[in-house]
Amino acid sequence: MEPSLKSPFKEVDFPPVKLNVRTGAAGVIYLESAYPTPDYEPNLARILMQQAARQPDRTFLAMRDADGAWRTISYGAARDQMLAVGQWLLHQNIGPDRSVLLLSGNSIEHAILTLGGLVAGAPVCPLSSNYSLLELYARLDYVADLVKPAVIFADDGVAYGPAIDHLVGRAAGPGDIVTLTCGEAGSPEDAVSYDQVIRTPVEPGLVAAVERLDPDAVHKLMLTSGSTGLPKAVIHTSRMQAANAAFCSSVMARATSWREETLDWLPWNHVSGALVQTCVMLNGGALYIDDGKPLPGMFDKSLRNIRELGVSFLTNIPLAYEMLADALERDAAFRAEFFRNARHLVYGGAGISDALYQRYQKMAVAETGKRLLFGAGYGATETASGVLATYFEIEGPGVGLPQPGIKLKLAPVYNGFELRVAGPTLTPGYYGRPDLNATLLDEEGYYSMGDVVDWVTEGAPERGLKFVGRLSDEFKLASGTWVNAHARKEKLRPAIGPVVAEFVLCGVNRDSVSILAWPNLAACRGIVGEEALSDGEVLHHPRLRQWITTALDRHNQANPTGSFHVSAFKFLAAPPDMTKGEVTDKGTVNAAAVLANRPDEVDSLYSDGGGGVISV
Repeated sequence: MEPSLKSPFKEVDFPPVKLNVRTGAAGVIYLESAYPTPDYEPNLARILMQQAARQPDRTFLAMRDADGAWRTISYGAARDQMLAVGQWLLHQNIGPDRSVLLLSGNSIEHAILTLGGLVAGAPVCPLSSNYSLLELYARLDYVADLVKPAVIFADDGVAYGPAIDHLVGRAAGPGDIVTLTCGEAGSPEDAVSYDQVIRTPVEPGLVAAVERLDPDAVHKLMLTSGSTGLPKAVIHTSRMQAANAAFCSSVMARATSWREETLDWLPWNHVSGALVQTCVMLNGGALYIDDGKPLPGMFDKSLRNIRELGVSFLTNIPLAYEMLADALERDAAFRAEFFRNARHLVYGGAGISDALYQRYQKMAVAETGKRLLFGAGYGATETASGVLATYFEIEGPGVGLPQPGIKLKLAPVYNGFELRVAGPTLTPGYYGRPDLNATLLDEEGYYSMGDVVDWVTEGAPERGLKFVGRLSDEFKLASGTWVNAHARKEKLRPAIGPVVAEFVLCGVNRDSVSILAWPNLAACRGIVGEEALSDGEVLHHPRLRQWITTALDRHNQANPTGSFHVSAFKFLAAPPDMTKGEVTDKGTVNAAAVLANRPDEVDSLYSDGGGGVISV
């Protein structure tokens, strides 16, 4: 073991793990925390009002303005704007079958409109900005037909103008949709200004009405990724989200920065980002909206924010941690400051590689003498967000254990357990899809996550569960042999990791497994050693092809069984296409969409070679 991996972890304030485990018929295991379900306030609007009464001048939300300065809103001002927005929405007479459609991303106004919708009883549907900015109008039309917006909001009337005009143009008639934007100049001609909305006089009795809000009414319509078809609109209630935040906080709050200053970029149209916002509000902290993303040309903004705020806690995807590690390794002063401040990092969306984990631990030990704990969160749109977490020290990958208030049902399958979940964070159903709601839960009221998990350590449930794979990601070769894509990719990463940024496995009904990959051009150039060559010349260079052949030969010799054997490899020239669903909002690759969109590339792997294919 590396010396850096023998050092103790920097201390994190977690409660002791206590579990109730029982076995039912057919080997089914029921697992839950032994702690009682935490008491919680189910009304999110009331939570904000309580925080405003307790600390009216405390910063609630902050975001960069056009000049790069932090623009903030206090809890007191947020309460006042929420009530004014709620009153304005009530004046629109939206009705139970219409909605407020949010086209733009995370912002102070986005947060206040969401809470104002709760006050008014108007469902709010936050969309990925890509739907509008990349002009994915087929998906935009599908969502509009499903949720029937009465109000459309976009912070920037210029950037989102074409999408707004498109939606208004296909509305039932003039005035059917009210448009709301933050700016004046360049906004759609008849748009209402957000500044005008927050000046709406609040009528007597509205505060009392907020106290009586039904926490089980439809609050938000959260879209699934649509990786296997058109997205579904998952109903979120105030109770779901409040319970999720309370349950997470009961085991995680003292290990996070939710009571202090939290930096986060995760999009609020995705449940992970929405949960962070709610957890910060529940714990009375300040949420700084990160204007960066783990994308080329945008991560420098995140690095600036991490440095400026001296973050102690982050929730992010593995790609962001990869980019952060690169920056830390280049900058000694930044590295020393980061590891002095950081006490806990959480990842989600995909598993963190062993190589990346070791890079962080080597730096952490060199700077502080202690390792830095990496935790994980796990959940789904249908469960509000994360319902499992690693609220304990863990050495390797895992998805954790259920938070207090969450119940798990582990149904045996050939390679582990199918994971099913029950509890107050579970959705009442899909909006407008009674056909799906009839089969949403099993006979005991549990929702199937569609994932396979197993114990990190057999016989030691307190060490948590690990992810084995998606039921839908498994496929059969022509021989009838099952291939678990997650497990196979984890086996392959050490072999091809240096030259590959990301890859997908092919092989459905084929004789063998093959690889389509996107290159890490810097690493590929390092192997070729000829800087003057073009990218294409580098990727077809004999030296690089031989390196890949040798690496895969070694992998095949160490993994001789059919489902692990790799027969061919090919680099993809075109990057993952967000407009075709090949990249999720969290920045992860959607393998199903890649394979569906690129059938010719897949076929080339099983032809006679050529076209850049490396046969092994």
